[in-house]
Amino acid sequence: MDKQREKVYLTIIDTLQNSQSAEQALEIINVNQDLIDDEFVKTQVKLAATLEKIGFDTASEFLKSAINRLKDKLGKFKSKETRIYEVRIFISDLIITVLKTDCNPQVVVPLIAENLDKLDDEFCQILQSYAADTLPTTEPASARGLAMAINDFSNIIGEFNLGTKVNNVEIAITGYELAATVFSREFLPERWAMLQNNLGVAYSNRLRGEPAQNIETAIFYYQNALKIYSLNSLGDQWAFVQINLGVAYSERLVGQAEYNLNMAIKCYQNALQIIKYNFFPEDWIKLKINLGIAYSDLLVVGENNNWNKAIECYQEALRVCSSKVYPELWAKIQNNLGLAYSNYSLIQAESNLEKAINCYRKALRVYTRKAFERDWAMVKNNLGIAYRRAGNLELAIVCYQDALQVRTRKAFPKEYAETQLNLGLVYKDFRRFRQAYIAFASAIGTVESLRSEIISGDAVKQKLAETWINLYRNMVEVCLELATTQPRYYAKAVEYVERSKTRNLVELLESHDLYPKGSIAETILNKLKELRQEIASEQRRLDIEQRNHSRNGAIISENIGQQLNRSMIAAIPDRNHLNQLRQQLDELITNHIQPIDSNFSLTQRVEAISFPQIQELLLDDKTALIEWYITGETFLTFIITRQAQYPIVGQASPKDQKALIDWTKEYLRDYYEQKDKWQTQLSQQLSRLAEILHIDEILTQIPKGCDRLILIPHRFLHLFPLHALPIVGNHCLLERFEAGIHYAPSCQLLQQAQNRKRLNFNHLFAVSNPTQDRPYTELAVEAIRHHFNSTCVLAREQATKAAFDNVHSEYLRSAHCILFACHGIFNLESPLESGLFLANEKLFTLDELLSLDLGECRLVTLMACETGLTDFTSISDEYIGLPSAFLVAGSSSIVSSLWEVPQGATAFLMIEFYENLKIQPNLALSLQEAQLWLRNMTNKRLKQWMKEKDSIFRPILGSREWIKLLRSFNGDANAKPFESPYYWAAFCAIGR
Repeated sequence: MDKQREKVYLTIIDTLQNSQSAEQALEIINVNQDLIDDEFVKTQVKLAATLEKIGFDTASEFLKSAINRLKDKLGKFKSKETRIYEVRIFISDLIITVLKTDCNPQVVVPLIAENLDKLDDEFCQILQSYAADTLPTTEPASARGLAMAINDFSNIIGEFNLGTKVNNVEIAITGYELAATVFSREFLPERWAMLQNNLGVAYSNRLRGEPAQNIETAIFYYQNALKIYSLNSLGDQWAFVQINLGVAYSERLVGQAEYNLNMAIKCYQNALQIIKYNFFPEDWIKLKINLGIAYSDLLVVGENNNWNKAIECYQEALRVCSSKVYPELWAKIQNNLGLAYSNYSLIQAESNLEKAINCYRKALRVYTRKAFERDWAMVKNNLGIAYRRAGNLELAIVCYQDALQVRTRKAFPKEYAETQLNLGLVYKDFRRFRQAYIAFASAIGTVESLRSEIISGDAVKQKLAETWINLYRNMVEVCLELATTQPRYYAKAVEYVERSKTRNLVELLESHDLYPKGSIAETILNKLKELRQEIASEQRRLDIEQRNHSRNGAIISENIGQQLNRSMIAAIPDRNHLNQLRQQLDELITNHIQPIDSNFSLTQRVEAISFPQIQELLLDDKTALIEWYITGETFLTFIITRQAQYPIVGQASPKDQKALIDWTKEYLRDYYEQKDKWQTQLSQQLSRLAEILHIDEILTQIPKGCDRLILIPHRFLHLFPLHALPIVGNHCLLERFEAGIHYAPSCQLLQQAQNRKRLNFNHLFAVSNPTQDRPYTELAVEAIRHHFNSTCVLAREQATKAAFDNVHSEYLRSAHCILFACHGIFNLESPLESGLFLANEKLFTLDELLSLDLGECRLVTLMACETGLTDFTSISDEYIGLPSAFLVAGSSSIVSSLWEVPQGATAFLMIEFYENLKIQPNLALSLQEAQLWLRNMTNKRLKQWMKEKDSIFRPILGSREWIKLLRSFNGDANAKPFESPYYWAAFCAIGR
């Protein structure tokens, strides 16, 4: 070793000795990892011995400890070149072994197991590099053999449960993609199709990325494979791809559930043309089970006769599936048949419950607790459901308690929550409401904990919310029952209402990235991120495992009947690894983060808002809040003031609930199909809605001194102008509350908006008439811009997407007010594709708006059509719409519209709104005064008002159009042309 290198070693060692913590020392090692080798360790040993001789024991012990740690981890600090060389040698050995042994798992699997350290994040890149160097220089026949070996290796690694499952699946995907570069569709279509199927299976099992997108990718590859495989050509392969495609559709997160399940059924039925019991007995049985499950799932959204079809599938399978030959499949069929009979009992004779109970008891002959613990608990849970439906509540409780011995929160959190929900329902039936409350609370706590572990996207979280919405509804009902003797539960009821609402949006606003505050070492932050990702991936793996327990997809090899010996590849998976990861996360937070950020543990899951915090949202004793909550059979109204200790709760009758549903269907049908009828009858419709909601009765519960109102609608109530509802005395709700009415998606979102202190209101950014067909919007923008010290307006053809992107980095981020005067659209089928039209008809989508940074913005005004609509089809009330995008982007308030607004009246309304804002800062009041002003304006006053603005209106409209506009108000001088709510009621103030 040369003197210069030894000097460098000593410098690193000296830096290590002076480090302030283990984390800092690790950071020093990571920075210098190219120098951390055997010679470095020898230098440490030599120095430690010298220090010990001359009496520096502490320093010597430090070095000895560091030496031991480095020896254990030295492999991680090899040079990059050495690392790549070793992995390439392993890849070469692996491929040779696969070719020589015809991919014999008994030989290949041990070789992989001996080299687990190489199957890391960099393996895919090295494999790609190896293939890029090897395949182009290899003879075509040899290249095909090499590609086939990579495919076969990928088949094994994709099913391999040793090492890191996340990396294993990524390696399999990389391998299949590399093999596909050799086996093109044009020249080797059969092998290309085989790889397409295998890629589909790999993406179905993928742990990285957004699950919804992974399933879409899997469907894409399966459909590719079916371009080659057909019923009459390669029928066996065609059938197995149909099964895989059916599984993907049954698990699909995108699109309508009914469509996806019907597609799954079609795929399974296609496969049955080839998969016959005589030739594929086990696959035929599994296929019948899959088909039965799809019919059972479809009954939730489809016709009742799907129960009969599901039962028929299971019975056909049972005719050939004996408990002796296929005990596990037999037990699975009995359980599924029990589920079908149990669900069928809801619409048919109760005798089906006896059949269900009998099936579950048969399943328990095989699914014993000792041999099949998890399945035993599943059947016990299902048996409890059947007993409850049969009215045998005591036996139901026993079954659920049995199941909870296995379905613990730590071991099986989803199943634990499911059984706690079921147990709570039985207690509720017994009117043992306190015990029901405890069970529901346990389930909700678990569900919200599971939600906090999801980092892969909102689609999964929304599905989770929709799955458990019944849990929250039952908890609210139990709280109201308890409140009859203990009023404090009225407060609990509204708290649980809030916990069920807009959870995705709440979490997005709470933090885009949940990281601790303070000076936390970068290594700790990286470890935190790594553990979160690993926990999410491991949970995803277990979800896939559970899914595959019921539905089976398969890779395709050269021989269609060849099956991998999975016992050679994977040990029996369990939740130990997930629990270990959670423990590591807890220790990391406790030991390394909380000493600096003591509150960080609270930010792992967004904390629910409490009733006292809701009351704090009310600015003073003159503010009231009305929150609605729509359940399956009724709707609730919560009235909250600062004066009352608990909320006042009103519960609608089933008749009112039906009337509300019928009214909503009629309103929406007229709006989308008979717009003229909808417009002329709007006032009458709002009167009917006021009666259904009992608005006049609600107002009697609010102190007369209250002059400000906050409205928190629920689900489809977000679509209606509740502020314009008529009340006693020929007035509307707006006129009852003189300090203004504003809306919020939920109390928790209102809390977050109020926390955004935006005092400045000097800088305006506006988009003006980009499609050049709404000249009145230009009038409004021109009038409004004079109220600001600085403005940036993208007008007409200048308002391009490119210009907007350029402005964003400079002006938009610092804008206090943003105004979109343009066309807007709400896409009910795909809300994320809703948006605002810029020049050249380019749509600025909701998905793109979410990425804006509006950290200084106090108000976004959407002077466009349908900008306040939300996805009312979601029972989870996720409030997906343009206002939510701007809330996430940073604005504290939004003004948006509920329908296609007339541009002239809208321009007048907005001009007056901003003139009011110039006088006083209350957004809701300024909008309210502008709306009442427009409603009450006569022809005479309108002409006078427009003449006062001649210098703005005439240059933009031109003299001819300007005179035409003035003449349009030449009728009865006292007539009110904009009196209908159609002209003034569309806009709502949302947020702060």
